[in-house]
Amino acid sequence: MAENELIKARQPKPPARCPRFAPEVSAEVCQRDLDMLSNCLYYCVYIWRKGEAGGWFFPISVGRTYISGYRAVGTRWEPWAFRTENFISFY
Repeated sequence: MAENELIKARQPKPPARCPRFAPEVSAEVCQRDLDMLSNCLYYCVYIWRKGEAGGWFFPISVGRTYISGYRAVGTRWEPWAFRTENFISFY
C-alpha cells in the first residue's frame, strides 16, 4: 500500500449519514470558542459562519487561521475548509 493510501486510511471519516435536524440558535450555542471546537474534533457539530446559513460539519483540524474537515451537502459529506475569522459559533 502506498504511503498516501495509508495516510488516507488513517484519517477519521464522517458518519455515513448527515444529521437530519438543524438546531436553533439558543443560549446553549457556544460563541466563537476555537478551543471548545478543538474538543469536538471527529464529532458532528452544527456551525454558523458569517454571511451563510448554518450547516453540519465534521471537523478534523482547528488551527489559528483555518478550520478543516467535511461539511454536509444534501445527504453526503464533502471536504471543506474555511478561515477562522468567518466562524461565528457552533452547537
